[in-house]
Amino acid sequence: MRAHRGLQGESYLDVQPAILLVPTSLETVAEQLLSSIWDPAGANQQTKNPFANKLQLVVDPRLDADSTTAWYVMCNPNQFIRFTRIYLGGQTAPHVEEKAGWDIDGIEIKVRHDFAAASRRWEGVVRNEGA
Repeated sequence: MRAHRGLQGESYLDVQPAILLVPTSLETVAEQLLSSIWDPAGANQQTKNPFANKLQLVVDPRLDADSTTAWYVMCNPNQFIRFTRIYLGGQTAPHVEEKAGWDIDGIEIKVRHDFAAASRRWEGVVRNEGA
């Protein structure tokens, strides 16, 4: 990820890996990989695990619907913005309506906030199809 280049391919982005995103089918394997001091797959237990305590594990069950073996490495969202909010109707703040109660003692309040999320760029994410 650190060797990723910008859209024009001219400059390095220097994206630092920070998050390991896996489906629930890989949760236990990912926990073992990230917490083991020694290389969990190595026959030689003298090899240090290069991933120990370096990535934050995030598990999402919706990924299982696409693939039970694919996993992702993502950068810190503060380092590289990947998603953006899109406000519908130009309303960037919640719309609040109030109505004095006639049938009840009190005030009725209705709040509506219309927005969507969209992907901007994918340079901060790497997908591995798994085995």
